[in-house]
Amino acid sequence: MLIALITATLLAFLAGQALPTAIAVAPAFWAHLVLAVGVMTLITSAMQHFVPVLTRSRGAGRWTARLPFLMLAAGGLALAVFIGWLDFDWITAAALLALAGAVAMLAWMRNKARNTFGRPHPGLAWYVAAMACLGLGLIAAAAIPWLPAWHAELRAFHIHINL
Repeated sequence: MLIALITATLLAFLAGQALPTAIAVAPAFWAHLVLAVGVMTLITSAMQHFVPVLTRSRGAGRWTARLPFLMLAAGGLALAVFIGWLDFDWITAAALLALAGAVAMLAWMRNKARNTFGRPHPGLAWYVAAMACLGLGLIAAAAIPWLPAWHAELRAFHIHINL
């Protein structure tokens, strides 16, 4: 699965660089193609590989292993919003779907850390912090349609905390 996600991420990077001059859609579409579809999905999958290494435990279970596909679906939903197939209000659904995946990943990492043999590797804290930052950025994205007076601030926070 990781090889397929790496390939998909590289294709998203290539499309995000090569196609904006040929296809006229919102710049947010291209950014979300690369980051929400490619990077978020790949990082979730990579964390599922490395967290068990850092905690000296078994890999992701059957349901946890499907979280990268939930992230992919959330990224695809965001793309549908930015290409104009769905109203902008749907961005909340996309963000909440990805937030559910981030919260599930955080719970899984916490469980892995709690059940590790000895102390988990200190690098696990970086993964937890990265997933928490993603969650905060997704909360900001979900709030954008509901707090239009704060649109610029929430968008800036969403961009900066996720990058």
